[in-house]
Amino acid sequence: MEYLFSIETDRLVLSDLTEDDKNFVFELFSNSSVLEFYDLKAFTSLEEAQALIEKMHKKWDEQLGFRLAIRHKQDRTMLGTCGVNTIKSIGGDFAVVIGYELHPHAWGEGYMQEALTGLIHYLKQEGLFQQQIKYVWAEIFEPNIRSQQVVHKLGFELVGKTANHTANNLSASLLKFELKLY
Repeated sequence: MEYLFSIETDRLVLSDLTEDDKNFVFELFSNSSVLEFYDLKAFTSLEEAQALIEKMHKKWDEQLGFRLAIRHKQDRTMLGTCGVNTIKSIGGDFAVVIGYELHPHAWGEGYMQEALTGLIHYLKQEGLFQQQIKYVWAEIFEPNIRSQQVVHKLGFELVGKTANHTANNLSASLLKFELKLY
């Protein structure tokens, strides 16, 4: 496997998920607060965390997306993850759908805004898989106000609303936010 790139911000390092991260990944994806607005059932075993890490590596290898660990720069403590869930071709241009989550102990510190700023800057400067990215999209469940606030602060605009066709049991709609990079 070719290792992913890393991104540094003032307080954070976004870097490859490794097998050493599986305990944190399990803790993250078995936490009901994290999964409240997420399209994933709570993990019940470490094997599920390991499988998710392997799935993210495969996604990178197949040039379909990626996931980076969000780590505190000082002590490398893992706080969450973020990345590109999918890449879409739109009439000769390319768009990415981002995804992200943060452990509740790191909420309210501005970490996700900082991590996504670094990720977006990378996508704007470097592109992805030899493609220049024109749009960054985020799909957020309507009741997830905190996530909406993060993307608003980053300059995303609400561009649509769709019915929830995910495995999440929420009856709420999904809001689609867009950031145009050029």
